[in-house]
Amino acid sequence: MNGVKKFVFAVLGLAAVLSALAGLAALDFLGGRPSASSEPAVFDLEPKMSFRAVAHRLEAQGLVTSASKLTLYARFTGQAARVRVGEYAIPKNSTPRELMGIIVSGKSIERPLTVAEGLNVYDIADVVAGAGVGGGTAADFLKLCRDPALIHELLGEGLPSLEGYLFPETYLLT
Repeated sequence: MNGVKKFVFAVLGLAAVLSALAGLAALDFLGGRPSASSEPAVFDLEPKMSFRAVAHRLEAQGLVTSASKLTLYARFTGQAARVRVGEYAIPKNSTPRELMGIIVSGKSIERPLTVAEGLNVYDIADVVAGAGVGGGTAADFLKLCRDPALIHELLGEGLPSLEGYLFPETYLLT
């Protein structure tokens, strides 16, 4: 019986030491900064990316030191399922906690798009394509402006075009 007690205590002691080491490693990772620079890096979180793929891209960009540790942290805290699609400005010296707060917030980079007064749908298509919004072309924009399903979804009407619905303004697009 004495040998069994010693074995149990040894196993429990080893488990306690390993737990403490894992806890220290987690604290070191979560409080660590991958860079001293506060310069922002642009990170594009695309639709339907698995969190593992997101973590590996963050590691490749030097925004985290370990994709696997970030994946464990995000899954443990429930944040892996809450990341939002968007283009984010992430300071290079963000801790993993700060980084997760950014990509869960959905507050992505806003880009201004100015539609001047007097422009027709073709002119606006050129402005949109020139601004690189959504990665589309002027032809893509014009096609969407005449898409009956989109028009009905947006306005609930069966109009032939969206011309006249984009008013002169500076729009902030994400």
